[in-house]
Amino acid sequence: MIRRSAKRFVDAARAVDRIAVVTFTDRPALVSPLTLDRRQLKKSIDEIDDAYGGTNFWDSLNYVIESFVRLGSGLRRSAVVVMTDGVDNALPDVPGPGSVITFEELLTNVQNSESIVFPIYLDTEKEDVKNFHIPRAAYAQAREQLAAVASACGTTVYRAEKLKDLDQVYARVIRDLGTVYSIGYRPSNRALDGKWRSVQVQLVSRPNLQARTKRGYFAKQVKEP
Repeated sequence: MIRRSAKRFVDAARAVDRIAVVTFTDRPALVSPLTLDRRQLKKSIDEIDDAYGGTNFWDSLNYVIESFVRLGSGLRRSAVVVMTDGVDNALPDVPGPGSVITFEELLTNVQNSESIVFPIYLDTEKEDVKNFHIPRAAYAQAREQLAAVASACGTTVYRAEKLKDLDQVYARVIRDLGTVYSIGYRPSNRALDGKWRSVQVQLVSRPNLQARTKRGYFAKQVKEP
């Protein structure tokens, strides 16, 4: 069902969109590099192995941001769509070593990135609490962290109660990706001191609309790759 939903996502994307596929357990695995070849993408998705091992979610998301997005490059618009329950093995009382990077470090990298992250929360709490004795507090903390990632990117957390909900959720993500716009402005403070600059976007005279945006940026010199 996950493979089928992922292939439908590929079919629904624009022809000009390059797509990469990464799976992760205790380490990320590159299924397909960035490509326009839809046939090859779907073939790679069909060949995804069953998942074994822990969940190093923070390390894996950071890997995608640093490997594919090119932190702060600003050369092309990009998005990361990640489907997870968010429970990293590094969370308290969750078995396994977990991610090396801390969540705070990951969040800083997300804020620094020119990309935006669309988290899809797949609810596995009931099953995993029963079968693997994962504390419910870990799920509550994971949901808070996914919400923090979404807030940093100006997106929202999409929720799939069951696997069969993924088709509908991916359709919403595709729809929202089509309403992403790039805007710019000239700041009054020109200092490239690496400090945080807060930004707020308001839609004047349009109370029926809401703008979701990144909350700011770190003022620094952009290094071309």
